Parts: sequence; structure tokens; C-alpha cells
Amino acid sequence: MDITCQKCGEPYDSYGITYGKGEGDMSLAEAKSFLAGTGCPCCHFGKHCTACHGTGNEADPACTSCHDGYQIVRRLKGETQWQYGYNPNVKDWNGPDPYYMYQPYECRDGYVENGIVGCTECRKAPCPVCNGSGKLVTDDDTAFRGLVSACDASDDPDSILLQGM
Repeated sequence: MDITCQKCGEPYDSYGITYGKGEGDMSLAEAKSFLAGTGCPCCHFGKHCTACHGTGNEADPACTSCHDGYQIVRRLKGETQWQYGYNPNVKDWNGPDPYYMYQPYECRDGYVENGIVGCTECRKAPCPVCNGSGKLVTDDDTAFRGLVSACDASDDPDSILLQGM
């Protein structure tokens, strides 16, 4: 059974959030935050529009430089220059710093920092969902569906309601 995000409506498997906290799609801290109703990793915990990934601009589906309007940039921990692309086509990123950062991970070259930036080649028109703000647009129905799904997946729905969801 899935539990939907109260901010954006993204479904998540209930086991990794309720019973096996930290063993599913989210870390333990993320699962607690999700159950508190603050959002999920998809909407960056209620901060970013899921249609434009927080960039505020609509993606061009024909763009060959990005993934649905955003690029993942990376750098070795301690370095200042961000890069994007994959070998042998790695390029320096000279735009703004990433607006969202992932947890650093270890590879053969050391620890790597990852972040998301908007594609500079295809992002021209404002996002029709957030009107160019890049912020998540929510409605009461999404929050209610998320609350109902959390109660349905729980053995103790009263505790879900008392948590302030």
C-alpha cells in the first residue's frame, strides 16, 4: 500500500516509511519529516515545484543537454568548479550554484558532491504550474489524500492524526 505525499501527491511504499523506517525510499530523518506532513524527496520537502524541478521554467522535451529541464552537476569535495555530463563529454558548469544538493557519496576519486541546476539551453518559458516561481503549488485535496493514505496504511491511525498531519 502506498502513502501519498501531503504536499505534491507523490506515492511512496508504506513499509519503508511506517514499519521499516530508513529501510525504504527515504532515510530515517526523511521518513519522520514525511510523516509530519512536510513533503517528500520529490518536492524537496515542500520547497520546489515538481513540474519544473524548482527552476521556474518549462522544459523543452527535444533538448539533448538535460534530463527533463534540469542537469545534475558534480564536483569533488573541496573543489570549487562544478561539472556536468559524462565521460568523455564532461563540461565545466559556469552558471549559478545548485539550488538543491544531494548527500555526498564516495567514489574512486574521493567524495563527490551532487546538485541540481536548471538547463541553460532549453529553459525559456515560465512553468505553467508554478507560474515561474519554482515553488510548490499545493491544494487542500492533495493534503487530505495524503492524510487518508497515511491513516489507511497505519495500524494506529489515531497516532497519525495526533502527530499534526
